[in-house]
Amino acid sequence: MKLENGTYQTKAGSTVEISGEHGGISHVSFDWVEEPNACIDCRVDPYPHHWGKDEDGNDEWRLYWECDRCGGGSSRLERVPQVVHEGQMRIGDLTIRVHHLDDGRRIIPTEDFEAFLAWLENGPGISPEDARMLGMLLRQTGEG
Repeated sequence: MKLENGTYQTKAGSTVEISGEHGGISHVSFDWVEEPNACIDCRVDPYPHHWGKDEDGNDEWRLYWECDRCGGGSSRLERVPQVVHEGQMRIGDLTIRVHHLDDGRRIIPTEDFEAFLAWLENGPGISPEDARMLGMLLRQTGEG
């Protein structure tokens, strides 16, 4: 069993990138300051370990490290969603970018959302069609 190509991250911020035709290339960025039970002397295993199944029946993968000083440890890895498409939505004179992620979610970049809030604050007087588009946008991006 192998981990699919992609980027994975622990809650503490360490990342693992798996790539290559057969998933044999691993690049690890280990945050020994933030990972629990880790220290500067830890040696990180470059390829994640299959831990078993989680409560939902999904495969659980973990980043492992060994250490004679602190005893080592491990952290669960979660796949980092990737942008598969960037769309745009126009509301009045405002254009908002919407990133479509490979896990089905849609997100709005922070700077576009802040511009949207400023646009609303200035009282643009939106048309019924723009209000409908705004409702669609908020419903789509509010999921997940």
